[in-house]
Amino acid sequence: MFWAQFLGALNDNVFKHALVILVLYGGWTIGTLAPDQFAVVAGAIFITPFLLFSAWGGQLADGMDKARLVKLLKSVEIVIALIAVVGLLTHQPGLLLLTLFGLATHSAFFGPVKYGILPQLLEPDELLGGNALVETGTSLAILLGTILGGFLAYYDARAVAAAVLLFAILGQLFAALVPAAPPSGSPSRKSWFKANWQALSLTWQTIPMLLTILGISWFWLFGSACLTLIPLYAKNVLNGTEGVTTMLLAAFSIGIGVGSQACEKLSSGRMELGWVPIGSLGMTVFAFDFSLLKFDASVQRTAMDLFSSPQTVRMLLDLTGIAISGGLFIVPLYTFIQKRSADETRSRLLAGNSLWNSAFIILSTLAILACISHQVPIPQIFGGLAMINIVIALLAYRKLPEFTLRLFVVLICKVCYSLRVYGRERVPEEGACVIVANHVTLVDWLFLASGTDRPVRFVMFHTYYNMPMAHYIFRDGGAIPISSGRSHPEILKQAFESIHEALQNGEMVIIFPEGKLTSDGEVDTFKRGVERILKRDPVPVLPMALKGLWGTRWSRAEGRRFHWRPPIDLVVGHMLKPEEVTAEKLQEAVLELLATPSEN
Repeated sequence: MFWAQFLGALNDNVFKHALVILVLYGGWTIGTLAPDQFAVVAGAIFITPFLLFSAWGGQLADGMDKARLVKLLKSVEIVIALIAVVGLLTHQPGLLLLTLFGLATHSAFFGPVKYGILPQLLEPDELLGGNALVETGTSLAILLGTILGGFLAYYDARAVAAAVLLFAILGQLFAALVPAAPPSGSPSRKSWFKANWQALSLTWQTIPMLLTILGISWFWLFGSACLTLIPLYAKNVLNGTEGVTTMLLAAFSIGIGVGSQACEKLSSGRMELGWVPIGSLGMTVFAFDFSLLKFDASVQRTAMDLFSSPQTVRMLLDLTGIAISGGLFIVPLYTFIQKRSADETRSRLLAGNSLWNSAFIILSTLAILACISHQVPIPQIFGGLAMINIVIALLAYRKLPEFTLRLFVVLICKVCYSLRVYGRERVPEEGACVIVANHVTLVDWLFLASGTDRPVRFVMFHTYYNMPMAHYIFRDGGAIPISSGRSHPEILKQAFESIHEALQNGEMVIIFPEGKLTSDGEVDTFKRGVERILKRDPVPVLPMALKGLWGTRWSRAEGRRFHWRPPIDLVVGHMLKPEEVTAEKLQEAVLELLATPSEN
């Protein structure tokens, strides 16, 4: 499946980039379009089929064996490749544009099945790595397609024709090896309008899903703008040769792959939404710095000249940084959609995502055409993208507190501490659950949250909950303030009501039964609040234990100090049935976890 999708993406980019190079540098003409205009219009032609056919692609993928659909689509790609051969050999603009449209149509149908099949071929803990591999493969296909397309176009159009046909045939051979992936349901066939409407309606069923899809769409707008502008930047700003265009596109493609793989490695194979805001910030910083660079356009540059001055090296680093940040940004978002969508509608939901993506890419194309028509300098366009990106990020993360909270999980658990999690597989993938643990520092809830990629609600003392600035994060993140019954009985009553509502909604709730931070590093007596909760909502309880935190910055140890990345362990115990739980038994379970070697 990986090689089938890789060869399809490679074919798209070989043909598209070869055609752009033939027009920009080879003297080929496509109607009355100027070369700079064609570079933009080609992108618009390529994206239009995603608007037209993605919904049908999702409907097909949900209603038939996805492996069979992959084989069918690859057969169609061979037919499109034959049209490309005739168009390239006879230099027929109509056939060349038809090929561009046809390859995009193939990809529009292939997109929903490509992402929809992953949860069927992979285990849940392999899904993030699978998405990272797909994104890396796509970025490498763009890189190799860009290099190969430019080289073959410079050499001979007949070589481009041969490559396009060869890759289509190889894709068919790999498609024949894709394992069966039968449908989970049998969606009824719908008209074009109803199919599109159904696909879109699936995207706005929940606010988090809609905002995640809009985030992916913004990534595609941002990325497509970069890919469209890079050839123009190379030619008009750098006065570069074909090799400069290829080098810049290669830097961008490599960056996406590096960022995608880094996301998978840094997240230890789990979906970690905290990398999304970090990626978003990186996209803004690097794009803004890229916009500040100035070059003498009277000096012609070759690919090797890009390494000859600090200014051009900085430009390459900025471009690569934008792409690496994009990889960190996009991989968790695709994994989010796959993990939190129903099996029987996932491909149609992904088709709806493709519709949004396509609309944003077309918006990007129109905006760039408008900027070029009004002679807006290309560096200023990058600066505008950076500014819009930060505004959108601030608005989005205000509405998606889970992403903001996971950012703190990443910053604390991955950056400030060296956290190792043992027994992560015991954390349930769905259903209500109460998590209990010992309480050592003010940030224990972050370590416990790192044991799962599900949203969590955590109970915290109301004084901390109401701290200036942090209050907004805790409130939007669903924290539940609590107090003693003596001082604030109304807060205690509301806390138990909020816990009840969360458990009724199938959420995970984190509780520290000690009711306070340990003052000596030892586990204090567990209070009976958990028993009261389970009496009303009999849900499973999962004990956990935190090791190595006593004496660190946020504990109450005397002489505590800041340690850079101290090693700490989170040990996950075995689930306890609600009828078995008492405060004493929970305390005993946590003590056993603390006493047990972490590897066990």
